Amino acid sequence: MAIISSADIDRVRVLCGDPAGDSQVVDDSTITFFLEEYNGNYYRAAADAAAAIAAYYAGQVDVRVGILSSSNSQKTQQFAELATALESVLTSSKEQQAAVVYEAVPRVYERQ
Repeated sequence: MAIISSADIDRVRVLCGDPAGDSQVVDDSTITFFLEEYNGNYYRAAADAAAAIAAYYAGQVDVRVGILSSSNSQKTQQFAELATALESVLTSSKEQQAAVVYEAVPRVYERQ
């Protein structure tokens, strides 16, 4: 079992689009569990974290009040797509990994 540092947890948070703070969905202990489960593999842990976030938003309803709205179904789809993209990284070269992460992660952060 690898020793998990706060830097490891932060790396997974960046990859899965769940920044630490008031709006975080997945807590540090869950990320630590994923990292331990996959021997410190950031991408595998981030894929599971993104899938967990998608599941969280799937249980929420879309809300519209006047001109304000919250589209949790859109967030569900975005995090599910991110989980799939991160899983594809596991079988990719380093260059392909960078391209996948560069493409997928900003889309999640744009909509938060």
